This record gives sequence, C-alpha cells and structure tokens, in this order.
Amino acid sequence: MSQYSIKDDSHLATLDANLKDNLFIGGHSPNAEDALVFEQFHQASTEPNQETHLNLWSWYALVSLFESEIVNAWKSVVPAKPAAAKKEQPKKQEEKKPEKKEEKPVEKAAEDECDNLFDDEPEDTKALEELKKKQESKKEVKKIIQKSLVLFDVKVWEPQPDEVLEELGQRVLGITMEGLNWKSEFKLTDVAFGVKKITIGCVIEDDKVSTEDIIAEIESWEDDVQSVDIVSFNKL
Repeated sequence: MSQYSIKDDSHLATLDANLKDNLFIGGHSPNAEDALVFEQFHQASTEPNQETHLNLWSWYALVSLFESEIVNAWKSVVPAKPAAAKKEQPKKQEEKKPEKKEEKPVEKAAEDECDNLFDDEPEDTKALEELKKKQESKKEVKKIIQKSLVLFDVKVWEPQPDEVLEELGQRVLGITMEGLNWKSEFKLTDVAFGVKKITIGCVIEDDKVSTEDIIAEIESWEDDVQSVDIVSFNKL
C-alpha cells in the first residue's frame, strides 16, 4: 500500500514538492509508488489540481500516456530505501603511512620509453607518429546526447467530437523531425463548456529539435488549432 493518500492534503503537498526536481515519484525512474498513487487517482476518477499542485499534475499527465500494463508492471519495482547513516567510529591514533613512490602515468611512461627507444635512430619517426595517434584517440570523449521529455497542450477553437480530436492527435503524431520521438498515446482533457484539449508528449534531442519549431508547425493549422502550450519540460 502506498504511503501517500490523495485524500490527504499534506501528502499531496509532499508529492508536489518532491516532483519539482524529479520526473517520477521514484526519482528519474518509476517504481511502485508511482503505480499506486496513480491508481488512487484513477479509482477516484479525479486528477491533481493544476492550480495548486502543478508538478503533481504534470506527473499525472505523463503517467497517463503509458499503457495500463506498463504502469501495473511498476508495482514490482520496490522503492529504494535511504542508506543508513554510518556510526561514527572512534578515532584511532594516526599512524604514519609509508610514503608512496610517485608513479609515472601510463601515457607519460609510454612517451619516455619511446623517446629512449629512438634516441639512436632519429630518422625513424613512423613509430612515434603511430604512438601519438593512439594517445590522441584515447583522449577523445564520446559526446553525450542531451534529451528532454516535453508535454504539450493542443487547444482547439470550439467543442469538437472526440473522433475529430482523435484525428487531430494522430496528425500531431505524424510530425517528423530528426531527433523527435512522439509518445504512442495522447489524452483528451475537458477544459470548459464542452471544449477539450489534447495533452501529448515527446522526447527530443536538445541540439537537433527546438520546441518552438514543433509549436510553430502545429499552430500553422490555424483552422483547427487555437494555441499550443508547454505543460512540462524535463531533462532526461
């Protein structure tokens, strides 16, 4: 059973505060707490208040994009327990440690060995060049691809049947850009006076895709789309 109750305001406030710096209740990855808290909302046919608990509401919108089988599978992921504090050990009398001999770095030792090897044969530089290339290749650092998870709200002008909104959601999923990967599902949410909005998520590679380009593409459908807002933006 989850330690959080959606009927307890203090628990909701704690969840909202924790989700300020985390994508899931379990941190960067979902666990049983995410599944059980989401299940409470689902059984109560309600969702977090966007005005008072924005971080919790964004989390709920994100989890809603996953299929129920996936969310249920999270129940088997046990939340990590905080590490127990180590007992302070009594200070032992400081013992003088033998001084360590300075060791040459591996690369420096290789350079010295190579220098000694070819001191008598300065005309032979091929081996030195090959060694230098190997050393340079070791220093190359693989570039880390920075990604972000983004949730959008796509708003329409007037009340539309769910079938029309479903078609519009599929049209959004059809937008293709290098470094853009849409989630397979989206959600229809009531706004007011029979109007619904589409909440849809994607993962982008930061150096290839701009959220402004995605918004501009969707808002170019002026007859169908009133506006597009970013609900949440989280680094992965």
